[in-house]
Amino acid sequence: IEPGQAACKVNNLTGSQESITQPGWTLRIPFMHSVYLEDASPQTFTMTGDQDIDSLHSRMLTVRANDGSNFSFDSADVIFQLEGDKACEAIEDSGVDNGYRDWIIPYVRTVMRDEFGRESTINVSDPTKYAASVKLVSDRLNEVLGEHALAVNQLVTPKPRFNDQYEKAIEDRNGLENQK
Repeated sequence: IEPGQAACKVNNLTGSQESITQPGWTLRIPFMHSVYLEDASPQTFTMTGDQDIDSLHSRMLTVRANDGSNFSFDSADVIFQLEGDKACEAIEDSGVDNGYRDWIIPYVRTVMRDEFGRESTINVSDPTKYAASVKLVSDRLNEVLGEHALAVNQLVTPKPRFNDQYEKAIEDRNGLENQK
């Protein structure tokens, strides 16, 4: 087992399972044991561009705010990892060969769209309130992905982008506030 990996060792005779997180050698007796390796290192899921590429690269996220307007993130990153001590649970839940990654696109996109969508465009464009929204999204992601043995380490979202008219209105409002 290499650093950054976790393993699920299965006793084929008894059916018992053991998650292994320590790098090094593990005893595997052919036909008696099966050992499944999973990537437990921090990984980055990125949403940018116009199309889904693979399980770690999805298209840009657009959100409808609670006031009916739309905003998007040109790029958003979610840094996550498999909880190594739950490697056997992850394999039972998602299959081998890092099958747990299949949960990332639907859950991250849905949770981010739902949680950021609860906010108005005014709140999302206000940096003091935006940080609280990011924290709520991160907590909710940990809740839903935790059921699949995944943990979100960090959510990196740039300032949301609005349509050109709204961006100009924000800039004008900020300019007026700075003059006061």
